[in-house]
Amino acid sequence: MSWRLLSLAALFCTGLSSAVAQEQFSADPAPSVEQETPAEQTLTQKTPAGTKGQRGMAGMGGPGGGGGPGYFTTWFPSQPVDGRPDEVSIFRQNLSLGFPVWRGEGDMLILNTDLRSTMYNTEVTLPRSGRQIPEQLWSVTVGTIFRHKFENGWSGAALLNVGSSGDKPFNSLKELNGTVLAFLTVPSGEQNSWMFSLFYSPLSEIPFPIPGIAYGWYVDETFQINLGIPFRVMWKPHPDVFVEASYMPVTTVHVQTGWKAFGGPLTIFGGYDWSNEAYQFSDRASHKDRFFSYAMTLSAGLRYDFPKYGTIEVLGGYAFDRFLFIGQGYSDRNQDRLNLGAGPYLGANFRLRF
Repeated sequence: MSWRLLSLAALFCTGLSSAVAQEQFSADPAPSVEQETPAEQTLTQKTPAGTKGQRGMAGMGGPGGGGGPGYFTTWFPSQPVDGRPDEVSIFRQNLSLGFPVWRGEGDMLILNTDLRSTMYNTEVTLPRSGRQIPEQLWSVTVGTIFRHKFENGWSGAALLNVGSSGDKPFNSLKELNGTVLAFLTVPSGEQNSWMFSLFYSPLSEIPFPIPGIAYGWYVDETFQINLGIPFRVMWKPHPDVFVEASYMPVTTVHVQTGWKAFGGPLTIFGGYDWSNEAYQFSDRASHKDRFFSYAMTLSAGLRYDFPKYGTIEVLGGYAFDRFLFIGQGYSDRNQDRLNLGAGPYLGANFRLRF
């Protein structure tokens, strides 16, 4: 069976995908330890520009796209390569599904899967290795998320995903990768909490375990902030206006503000994202080598909410500071690098709600 058939089989046999916390900021009471705190949402969310290689700590999604089961697509039209006569266009798609398969008193087990495709339309080669960029790259992951509430009021969760990302996923054992995320939330007073976390993914910018600690400060229903890693702040200066920002090492940044038009289902938003994704070529020179893609984006769009079903989002914007390279981490970004021209992009997202 070819690697493409294996990729599709992994998706449809599970019929599930990444079940991540939906980024909703409303005038609800302070989150209990049974719910995801803002810090936990920052860890488990998919990050914006071709949508979370991995999103969250290590990936790229469509700008404006958040977490939750759904379909995300982003198109970057052809732009010139710095110092070359060549051009590059990029089209990304991401399908995520997830479903809780077991619930107990204070416990939940979720199965998830994620299928992503990145297509490059170009004949350009990388400057040092002479490697031509593959026409299509795939990422397929399957896994579980387990949440537990302890009798003392603490809560914890563990995520384990296994998958393959590259030009020929599942081509051999060296294309297999695992992602591990664990966190523990400890209440502090009636409304605040400490969160301790540990993250590891061989496709992340830092390919070794990353510890995190954050203090979640709930001021009131209009302002919440996580001080530490992960960092996140959410502010509602008006019932129909929101501002949010988050950061995960090394270069995952998300800032968005929006207005819920006249208190209805339509939201007008704008934002900034700095995001990345990573893949492994099947014939890479070193086992640790990865193909990275980075971009910053300014976006604006419309989001329509179907209360019982999900959201539809259309957006566009300007992508800049874009580059591709082969290396073992972000510190290798100036080796074997292609700088892509800035220009417009378009995206659309559909997210399900259960």
